[in-house]
Amino acid sequence: MVEYVGGSPPVPPGRPFRFAVVASQVHSASSWRSLCREVEALGYSSLYLPDSCGQQMGPLAALGAAAAHTDHLRLGMLVANNDFRSPCVFAKELATLDVLSQGRLEWGVGAGWDARDYESGGLTFDSSGVRVGRMVEAVDLIQAIFSGREVNHRGRFYSATGLTGSPAPVQRPGPPLMVGAAERRLLTFAGRRADIVNVNRSFAAVPFGERPPRKSPGAAVADQISWVRAGAGTRLADVEIGMEVNPPVVVTDDPDQALATRAASSGLTADQVASDPRTWVGSVSTIVANLRRHRAQLGVSHWVVYEPDLHRAAPIVAELVAESTD
Repeated sequence: MVEYVGGSPPVPPGRPFRFAVVASQVHSASSWRSLCREVEALGYSSLYLPDSCGQQMGPLAALGAAAAHTDHLRLGMLVANNDFRSPCVFAKELATLDVLSQGRLEWGVGAGWDARDYESGGLTFDSSGVRVGRMVEAVDLIQAIFSGREVNHRGRFYSATGLTGSPAPVQRPGPPLMVGAAERRLLTFAGRRADIVNVNRSFAAVPFGERPPRKSPGAAVADQISWVRAGAGTRLADVEIGMEVNPPVVVTDDPDQALATRAASSGLTADQVASDPRTWVGSVSTIVANLRRHRAQLGVSHWVVYEPDLHRAAPIVAELVAESTD
């Protein structure tokens, strides 16, 4: 069970469930086309790509191809590393994807967190404060470019002179903004500004070396949701809250062994693993009931599974998507 701190009341249910797939593997042209069509056919609402220097498809080109291979699947990055691209250039790429997909883009962005990406790409890995500040300014600049007005910007990190965004995105005032974040400052910003908040796993809930986790996963999630809610204030009903499912999804009528195995590899107890809303272990009916409960208590309605779990999660997706469209 999620542990609530500070007496925070639960978030009312109501937003329909949505499910997405993160495609993090390298594909051929034919296998990418097949995957895109399969994700759409199985009832997932969105297809995302990560943004790293590792072994994966280039997200912008792959999303352009996905737009051509699908009819209604929404598309995006979970999430773009803000430090990989100039916001002025990125705004044009995003708007182009929105045009070519006929308004199906979800604009995902984060501040960057993996030092290995920066090292392999020859980029300076600045402090978290600098990276977050740079991302916040980039969001402001890209949204100004989406407005269609001439942009003249002089900020701490970026500048633009006489810039008019072209093409204009189909979705107005722009594609929905999805922010991926784990800690207080960025989750509060996401609550205040984003349309979709992807709540990443808290570093406080994982061990580091000999240091045990500082919080149980349930307590960490409760804190994270409270930060989103604080940022959102009166616009909370307009914010879609999502999480990535900890792989693998295990559909079983006997979850104890799967929880024990995961606990042994994570430095947590089985009860702590089970307390994490991102843990999908149990029968289809049990997992479905847990997701309904998490929506009622946390407001989480958008769930993201990784490509290897595409089929294991499909019965859960089918049941809750059907429920949401009744």
